Amino acid sequence: MFVKGILIVSIALLMAFFYSLYSLQRKIAFSQKFAATTPAYENESGALTTSVLVLGDSTAVGVGASNKETSIPGLFAKEVRATYLENRGVSGAKVADLVGQLDGKNLPEYDYILIQIGGNDVVARHDPQRVAQELLSVLQKLPPHQKLIVQMCGDVGTAPLLPWYVHFYYTQKSLAFHEAFETTVTNFGGLYVNLYLPKAEDPFVAQPEIYFSTDGFHPSSAGYASWFEILKKSL
Repeated sequence: MFVKGILIVSIALLMAFFYSLYSLQRKIAFSQKFAATTPAYENESGALTTSVLVLGDSTAVGVGASNKETSIPGLFAKEVRATYLENRGVSGAKVADLVGQLDGKNLPEYDYILIQIGGNDVVARHDPQRVAQELLSVLQKLPPHQKLIVQMCGDVGTAPLLPWYVHFYYTQKSLAFHEAFETTVTNFGGLYVNLYLPKAEDPFVAQPEIYFSTDGFHPSSAGYASWFEILKKSL
């Protein structure tokens, strides 16, 4: 009877595990479809009084925001009164993809360069130190600019899309990336905005239904607004 009981429990656990994987795959597919339909905030006017170049991943595109103006680039453009904002962000991008985004830039120099990157490298379980070296290589290729700002999503481990049993792992991975990126960007002479907050202070943890979008992975407009408040204090 004991062996039979162990067998039944083992089968039940395996079924629960595979259902969890199936559910996660469906959620990821929804998130990817969600991201693919999001237009990025940009304003490629002829007025170059205050110019901004945006590079990065889906958070640079503004996936999850209810409208483009409430994405980080939209909020940033309003804050610095940008007359020209060129957004080269691509959903799903990793640090290694930033060089390709630079290839498409329009201007020889910019007042601001805003880079939002790293979350997908965290999810892919890449090595933080290696990715930080990739980031340094990108920074060295940037066009002339007055101010460089780099940030990564706060804590990947808080995303409801991810199974609960990987939350701790991805929180620790996020912290390692923040440390590596902050050192790299600061030594280069740029501003690194660390969006990580302890769980007791993190609105994404306290009210995920408000600060995450419907896909349970990207921020909502409220989520981007909370990130931007941290960014704004650093400007």
